Amino acid sequence: MPQFETTYFLSQIFWLLISFGSLYFGVCWFIFPLYDKIFQARDLLIKKPLEEAEVLLKETEALQLEIEQKKQDFASRNEQCLNQVYQETRDYFDAAMLKTEKILNKTLQKNTHKLELAEKRLLKQKENFVSDVLKEAE
Repeated sequence: MPQFETTYFLSQIFWLLISFGSLYFGVCWFIFPLYDKIFQARDLLIKKPLEEAEVLLKETEALQLEIEQKKQDFASRNEQCLNQVYQETRDYFDAAMLKTEKILNKTLQKNTHKLELAEKRLLKQKENFVSDVLKEAE
């Protein structure tokens, strides 16, 4: 077998080093930079949408916080308005009740006075009737 003859070892080692060296330098100087460019381009294609997604996520979170803040502000303003309307309605109702109570008291006083006058008149009529009946009976 010629590949195991010692006379050819030196030339085989030489060509092995030349072949492997040229292959190694070809891969290091041409293939790896090409792959490196491809991987960098791929990373840029991947990183750009990821960065945009992160920015959009941060904006979304900020908008959610703003929405929650506005909801709380709206709820507090709504509560204040409801309290104000309740208080105004309560004040109006109290004023109307006082006015109605005054009117009813005046009406009650008038009617009580009329009843007292009517009672006095009836008592006088009764006395007159009784005295008339007693006079006729005598």
